Amino acid sequence: MELKALTMGERRKKLYAPNPKDTGNRVVHWDSLKKLVGDNTSCKSCGSEIKLTETTVGIATEVQLVCTNKNFNLNKCNFVRRTNTKIMQVKKSSSASFALNVQFVLALMQVGGGNSESETLINFLDLPHGSTFKKSSFSSIQSALISQIVELSDKSMKKALSDEVKSSVSEKLFKEFHNKNNVKEIKLTVSYDTGWNKRSSGHKYDSISGHGFVMGAIGKKILNHR
Repeated sequence: MELKALTMGERRKKLYAPNPKDTGNRVVHWDSLKKLVGDNTSCKSCGSEIKLTETTVGIATEVQLVCTNKNFNLNKCNFVRRTNTKIMQVKKSSSASFALNVQFVLALMQVGGGNSESETLINFLDLPHGSTFKKSSFSSIQSALISQIVELSDKSMKKALSDEVKSSVSEKLFKEFHNKNNVKEIKLTVSYDTGWNKRSSGHKYDSISGHGFVMGAIGKKILNHR
């Protein structure tokens, strides 16, 4: 699987839709939604009023429908998608266990944003916990994602290299390369680009760390990095 920007239709179909009826997320005004539920619903067991309550972790919200009749047990109906906590290696109570928080961090990383931008965006959209997301949630989710991103990147580069070799050499040589049959050297035409982790003025290049990418001339995909 390659790291690439997916269209809305592809996201729904391939990644996030548990069934064809799932149509993704919505941003709604919470007070208006509570009033809508309170004015138009009742408990099917006793006929009492139903209230809408919430528990928020990051920008993710667990929604509960609660019967106001205390003689009945609270009936919680959660409408929130969770990540695979075993793969992510996080606690079920953490912000990284909620899919929406993870998607938010991935989206910011995709456009070059960080924890400061997360607070700005959350506050402008009037979503909960902007300050908390900046101070702790963003970094903890990003840390949990690192191993997954590295694994996915390695798979993507391995596939891209195989495709580049296939497009550059004969079928016989490609099979030898693919089967690792003592192929000493395969020459590829590539380009190389670098970036620094500290912005440059154009005249001063003293960043301690940076990154470089090797891209295939035919497939235009990343084959390796340093």
